[in-house]
Amino acid sequence: MKSIFLSIAGFLIKLEFEDTEYLFNKNQIIFTIKKFLSNFIELPNFKLRSNNIKIDYIIRFEESLIVKTLKHISSEEFFINFYKKKSNNVIKTYYHISFLHLQLLLKNVMQELLNNSDGFFLHASGFYVNDGVLLFLGKSGSGKSTIIKILRDHTFPIADDSVIIKREKNNYFVYQTHFIEKESWVIKKKDKYVLKSIFILHKSKRCFFSKIKDRKEVFKKLLESLLLSNKKNNKIQYKKIVDFIMDFENFYHLYFNNSPNKLIELFRKEKII
Repeated sequence: MKSIFLSIAGFLIKLEFEDTEYLFNKNQIIFTIKKFLSNFIELPNFKLRSNNIKIDYIIRFEESLIVKTLKHISSEEFFINFYKKKSNNVIKTYYHISFLHLQLLLKNVMQELLNNSDGFFLHASGFYVNDGVLLFLGKSGSGKSTIIKILRDHTFPIADDSVIIKREKNNYFVYQTHFIEKESWVIKKKDKYVLKSIFILHKSKRCFFSKIKDRKEVFKKLLESLLLSNKKNNKIQYKKIVDFIMDFENFYHLYFNNSPNKLIELFRKEKII
């Protein structure tokens, strides 16, 4: 049985591909995974050591000879069989799903793993500079992507839409997600980066930042930026956000306009870049 190992946010996910007579669908999904998730894939020689390494989750691809379809009578919507939970850390899915389906499946798997550890998804952009990551939060249109575009030549952009924050040994680290970013030039890696600061974005004529002292304000902004899925996950994530705010202090308001020179000047003045 062919297998691929993905390392995402420090978790090891094994993708298993069962034999099938219909090779096109199997080869297509494997090709797409290798194309878009290549930097999360462990090297081939990793398999030789895999017997001694903890696997956090298994996603098993199988052939479904009959694609089951459900119809929502009132809305005239149709749904196909997506995946089935086999045990606590094993999921069965099918070769007929798309790569978008796989991204959603991986999101659910990652959400479950993060719920059982000190981590959470966050809507944010960010870049790595001077041995750490700066993250930028804000509503749609607040400038998360703009910040990264302006500073891309002075930093290493890691995200323009989503990240994972995870606590490990009393330190907070940032991991890149498996999601496809809006900008194709954002290079995905399985590395972890020390979290240095989080900035809440505001459009302004002036360009400056100030430290946030009100923890309630930080809590509200972080809740607005959480990637949530259902009520059960939401309650768990709320608790993790509270713990994070109590442990981490570097939250700032960043006021800026669309003038690249002023923003670059501010970050140079503060010795950020």
